[in-house]
Amino acid sequence: MICTTTIHALLSADRMPYACRLISTGGVHYTCRLLSTDGVHYTCRLIPTGGVHCTCILISTDGVHYTCRLISTDGVHYTCRLISTNCM
Repeated sequence: MICTTTIHALLSADRMPYACRLISTGGVHYTCRLLSTDGVHYTCRLIPTGGVHCTCILISTDGVHYTCRLISTDGVHYTCRLISTNCM
């Protein structure tokens, strides 16, 4: 299986599967799944690799490009880039 991962601008008309990859300062990798609530507004749900529970908030920086901000339960803030991943 070949997977390509690219930085992607989020467009509401684009129904591509998006993911937000978080790289924490501790080197732990997290995956954040982007979910559409109404076709326009999006939320980002963190899927932790361990037992850490966090929330991920999708924030528009200029109305077109989005960033995903992870806010952990311990108050530490992380950021991650919005990416799209396609596998064949």
